[in-house]
Amino acid sequence: MRGRTRPGRPLTPRITTKQIAVLHVARKQLGWDEATYRDVLRGIAGVESSKDLTHAMFEAVLEHAKHCGFHLTAPLFQRVAPSA
Repeated sequence: MRGRTRPGRPLTPRITTKQIAVLHVARKQLGWDEATYRDVLRGIAGVESSKDLTHAMFEAVLEHAKHCGFHLTAPLFQRVAPSA
């Protein structure tokens, strides 16, 4: 099972670096500063860092971002072929 641990916390699945990148794109698109972004993470998911999000928490934060006006310009995790 893949996951990260912190002292006193059990091993649980966490989101991928691509999912973290999506949240950072949302943050930039919405114009959230660091404090606002951290407030959203605490308020929606109860965590201090996106690295501590589970998949369900990620979905909740992403839905909140969409409600605030975030829109994906490409499907999540779409691979772009390099130019020849």
